[in-house]
Amino acid sequence: MVRGLYNIYMKKYIVFLFIFAFIFGLFNINFINAQDSSVEDCLPGDLFSRLTGERCSTITTPTECRPGHLFSSITGKPCERTTPPIVCPIFKIGTKGENVRAFQAQLNAQGANLKLDGSYGPLTQSSALRYCKPPTGGPVISGISGSQTLSVNQQGTWTVKAYDSSGGTLSYLVNWGDDDNRQMGYNPSSMDTTTYQSATFTHSYGTAGTYTPTFYVTNSSGQRAQTSLSVNVGRVTAACALTAQVTNTNLSDSHTTWGFDIVVKAKNQPTGSKGWTAYFQGYVPSVTAYGKTKHYGNFFVSYGPLKFTAQDQVDNNCLTTITVYPPEIPSPSSVTVTSPNGGETWAKGTIQTIKWQDRSGSTCPQGTDCLVAGTSYDIFLNDLASCSENVCTTGFRVWTIAKGVSGLSYRWKIPDCSTVNTCPSNFDIPAGAYRVQVCQSGTSTCDMSDSYFKIVDDIPIPIPPIPIPIPVGTLYIEPGSISIGVREFKQVKAFYMPPCPSELACTQSLEEVDATWSVGNKSIADIKYETVDCTFSTAFTCESKTYVSVYGVGPGVTELTAQYVAAGQILTKTVLIYVDIAFPFDSGNL
Repeated sequence: MVRGLYNIYMKKYIVFLFIFAFIFGLFNINFINAQDSSVEDCLPGDLFSRLTGERCSTITTPTECRPGHLFSSITGKPCERTTPPIVCPIFKIGTKGENVRAFQAQLNAQGANLKLDGSYGPLTQSSALRYCKPPTGGPVISGISGSQTLSVNQQGTWTVKAYDSSGGTLSYLVNWGDDDNRQMGYNPSSMDTTTYQSATFTHSYGTAGTYTPTFYVTNSSGQRAQTSLSVNVGRVTAACALTAQVTNTNLSDSHTTWGFDIVVKAKNQPTGSKGWTAYFQGYVPSVTAYGKTKHYGNFFVSYGPLKFTAQDQVDNNCLTTITVYPPEIPSPSSVTVTSPNGGETWAKGTIQTIKWQDRSGSTCPQGTDCLVAGTSYDIFLNDLASCSENVCTTGFRVWTIAKGVSGLSYRWKIPDCSTVNTCPSNFDIPAGAYRVQVCQSGTSTCDMSDSYFKIVDDIPIPIPPIPIPIPVGTLYIEPGSISIGVREFKQVKAFYMPPCPSELACTQSLEEVDATWSVGNKSIADIKYETVDCTFSTAFTCESKTYVSVYGVGPGVTELTAQYVAAGQILTKTVLIYVDIAFPFDSGNL
């Protein structure tokens, strides 16, 4: 019983082992076949099996490239090409024609798939960027020769020598610079890079002038080179031209004088010229280089704008004139100098009072002297003695009289630095004409005397006239003033009135007298003596007397003086003669 059971189990065990061995063997065969299959299934360029993940036994380099690919997307190596790359011509979008159609055929030979419609559009441009070899080199112009001086209507000849470094053909275009442009010769065959090509042009100009013809050379790829030269027709000399520019203006602290900086530039500067000069407002003319800044100054603001003329050193016809305006003057000052204000004469060594007003206070009535709390003043003396008209030839000098003065006046002892005096200040003042300037301390709020006053070494003591102890009467001239024109005459008489014996009653009457006459300036007027009989008049007794005629010589004002001796004393009377403009004096008509 037991033995029978044992045999049964052993049979089952053996069957189990046989089945297991069969399954294992079958699985191993499939695995080997699968591994072999995976190796065989590795695609070119694969590193690992796509089924098992095992490394491929052999790695092959792909040799196939899709149409249009220049490089492998897997290895980066160049793809093999069945046709060489082309050098693309240059077209604009929208260009049409047989040239475009032939180019599209070239692109299709490279792998493009374009419709041969002869129209250069976005698809053709995209294929050109993919398949074309970028143009290299290009046209090179190695020389140009020809006429650079011509007469009007004379034919000139020019030759351009060029070659194309990429071996393409060349075409030529020239712009003559006189609105006569012309397309020139085209070389039909491709030349070697070491072979030069040349083109010759002829042209004539109908108007004198300087022209710049420009020559263009273009290869079959659309690359271009250009060159030019200058041609003088009619031997025209370019005219010199100057430009002047004011770069800066400045105003003095006193707001009375100003200056400016100027730069002058030249176009077609004459041969031998070193710069420009200016005969300007008293300045000594000197040569200034073109482009260099020149300063002028010490001009009175009151004279307004100035005319400035710059002239080339060599060419007197090369000049320019501009108007130079003074800088804007700040608003009127609240400070007003009242003394000295023009016309005064102050002697050295004397004490004089400088006075001013300040209307800075909002409540100060016009014309009154109001103190401005907390305000001090600086006082200056401006030297105008060495200035003529609006130009100071020896410089503009300013002395400081006092600073930080309070109030509205200042007593100033004028310096007198002679050998017998001690200077009361740290400077000496020569005799001359001056103006006083008063400023609020530390500001530009200032005012100056309206006109000049004089400082003199001393004031002479006037000599009183010698009194006439005995009245001798009075001398009169009729008329009391004389107005005539040039070449006009007017009769003049002298009358004498004896002195009155009493102030209460005077019965004396005028009598015509023979006087001695004289004229101050004979270039303005002169006199002519005549004798005439005059009738009796109720105004005075008229006898046969000598009178004078005054005639005009030239326009102006002068004096006519009569002298008459009465009671042993000389009486003198003077009147003015006014001569108006009429026409030139002709002595032959007198």
